[in-house]
Amino acid sequence: MRVIASLLLAALAIAPCDVSANDDNPFVPQGIVEKQTTSGATRKLPINETTRRILLTASRQSGLRVYVFSGGQPTEGQNRTGTHRHDLGGAADLYLVHPVTHHILDMRDPDDRVCMASFIQASIAAGATGVGAGLGYMGAHAMHIGGGAAAYWGGADWVPAAYDRGLAGLPVLSCPARTPSTKRELAEIAEHNAKMTGCPDEVVVAAYNAKMTGSA
Repeated sequence: MRVIASLLLAALAIAPCDVSANDDNPFVPQGIVEKQTTSGATRKLPINETTRRILLTASRQSGLRVYVFSGGQPTEGQNRTGTHRHDLGGAADLYLVHPVTHHILDMRDPDDRVCMASFIQASIAAGATGVGAGLGYMGAHAMHIGGGAAAYWGGADWVPAAYDRGLAGLPVLSCPARTPSTKRELAEIAEHNAKMTGCPDEVVVAAYNAKMTGSA
């Protein structure tokens, strides 16, 4: 247990997160954390207000927390890569975190896949036009959400239906119910999330510490 607690304290030493969320609660579940400025990504610029509005809307409708690991980039020059979708913050590559278990979603898990589809649907309904997700694209945890020409890509076979539901304005699908994590799971999730995002999950760390000290 001391080892786990030490890992959590080490995670807390990571640079503070830039969080945008509702005024009542800046952390869960309706939040965006931008870590691209310190994550080593080429696309280090902030997302623009249009992208932020889309992600916040999708966060509120799906109940999922958003970690951006690749944001905006200049329109030209050496400090850019790939297509122009990310130019001036017009798109984000991101992870999603479940509001109950606090784990980063994994599209290989059927329940997580429903949650990720829910977020994509809500993003399209809010104005997103470009979506990318797939195991062979950015792996099991990540997705691209943004503007540009209307398209979806990446190979995930569940994305087209989510995209079409968003265009049709259908009710956003609900994430399957989850059981809150145990003490040990909270500790493991906190460590995993910090490694994946470069940012400790303040809620998981606080909940775990409260339970360990008997103050919960």
